[in-house]
Amino acid sequence: DEVISSVGSLIGENNSVTKSAITAALPSVLRGIINKGNTADSAKSLKAFMSEGTNKSIFSDLAAANTKDAKDSFVANGGKIVDHLFGSSKRDLLGTIGKGVGLSDAKSATLTSALAPLALASVSKLAAKENYTDAQLAQYLNDQKAFVSGTTERVVHTKEKVHTSG
Repeated sequence: DEVISSVGSLIGENNSVTKSAITAALPSVLRGIINKGNTADSAKSLKAFMSEGTNKSIFSDLAAANTKDAKDSFVANGGKIVDHLFGSSKRDLLGTIGKGVGLSDAKSATLTSALAPLALASVSKLAAKENYTDAQLAQYLNDQKAFVSGTTERVVHTKEKVHTSG
């Protein structure tokens, strides 16, 4: 509930809308991580991105971002991750998420910028905990494809939209 509340304050939505938006957006963010690390070579690059000194601060805890400046910094750093993961397809991603849940492009951008560091930090922690080689991380990410793709398809093709409060 703390993450939902924190993300909700960033996108200016209540917890119900935020929970639905996270449910819709997170599979796309995860798919971006999977696609960025699905071979041993790309997993090596992803691990390098996660461990670069300048990127370590990107993975700071959202709950610790308790001032406007800290929240803005968290979202800006998250935007760097979204750019890294999605590159030129970022605009399409934001449009798809926005249409799927009824959020503006700006709110979709903030949402994905909040979720990306949280998701990538989880992958980073798992890779470190399990001491994954590049090939093992790639295999783990590939093993997640079917689950995440199925979830994404259901979310994107839903006809119901979330009603936003703003």
